[in-house]
Parts: sequence; C-alpha cells; structure tokens
Amino acid sequence: MECNLRPPSFYELITDKQRVVLSGEANGFSGVVTHVLKSQNRKFDYAKDTELIVAVPHSPLILIESLAAAYNPHIVAALSPAMDTKIFDLLSKGGIIIYNKEIASVAKAAEAERADIQIIGITSAEADREMKSAANRFSKEEKIAIGAARELSKKLGITPAQFEEGLSAYYNL
Repeated sequence: MECNLRPPSFYELITDKQRVVLSGEANGFSGVVTHVLKSQNRKFDYAKDTELIVAVPHSPLILIESLAAAYNPHIVAALSPAMDTKIFDLLSKGGIIIYNKEIASVAKAAEAERADIQIIGITSAEADREMKSAANRFSKEEKIAIGAARELSKKLGITPAQFEEGLSAYYNL
C-alpha cells in the first residue's frame, strides 16, 4: 500500500481566509497594519511570501507580505515600485486595490478599467490632510504608507478612532 500523504501547499492553507497582499515593507506600513489589528484583538495570520510567520487558530484573515503575483488576493496594497502588477489580474471578484498614486507603473496598472474592482489611490498630499498634528514628523513615503494603512484598516472593519489609537501607540505619538 502506497501512502500519498503530503503537506498541504501554502495556497491550500489559506483558501478559506480573506487574503490581503501587502507589497513589501514600505516605511512601516506592514508594522502599522499588524499593530492596529492586534490592538483591536483581531485574529489574523501573517506570511512573507509563502512562509507562514504567524498562524492563529481559526483566523479569518491572512496578511501576505510579497511582491509576487500570486495568492488570488481579495485586497492588494501596492506601495512598492518593485511589485509585480500582474497581481491585479488575480484579484478575486469584488476585490480592492489600495495603491500609491505617485508610483507611475503601479498607478497605470491599478487604474486599468475593471468594473468589479474597487480602486483607492493614495498620494502624500491626501494622506497629509487625513493626519492629525503629527503630520510634519513623517516623510512623504511614511505619509503614503499611513494613508494606505488607514484605508486598508477601514476595509478590514477598523473604525477611524480605532486606527488613530493604534497608530498613536505604534509611533508613540
């Protein structure tokens, strides 16, 4: 009798979760998002590419830090110019793209017409308007990362007040 037991693939492990791809570490972006979610006691898994870093039993969400076009995500946060923008074609129906409008290659790919996708672009000026009095302490890139983290958090059910609380704790404001 032959035994065909094999460990499940990474994708098989995440098919029943909401999949959010973060386009690499962008000036604390991943850290802000994870900190805000933790501060609100949200359950989530965390992976870098296909390496599961944190696995929480019965978590409904996985954050995947990656530049690769894979994973059939529900949400993509595209803040890195090195991101493979083909991932936008892999978004689940009704998916969301949150992207840095100031990166021309990402903006062009994100803004390609697709009726079933919600597109949220962030600029440093827009992010600056959303920030409280501490805005002058952040670089342009950090402002975009915080703006994207704010938008992503909204999509994950975090209120603006909860986000500000988590952001303040993360940056010690």
